Amino acid sequence: MAQSDRSGGWKLRVWYRKGKGKICDCYLVKCGCCNNHIKIYYDDESLEINGVNANVNEWRNILLPLLGSKE
Repeated sequence: MAQSDRSGGWKLRVWYRKGKGKICDCYLVKCGCCNNHIKIYYDDESLEINGVNANVNEWRNILLPLLGSKE
């Protein structure tokens, strides 16, 4: 089940679930080598990552610098 990636780490396992009614769309992201996971619920205006809810711009301010390229 575990698959390594080119950098020596593990590939994430990702599932998508379409929202129904009041429940938003959701991504389930699992670690590549164990069953640790996070749930990401989202709509047009907000993201909830493992129970922490904030608007998209707040998450952008936090996550984009972390994901930026290293030069």
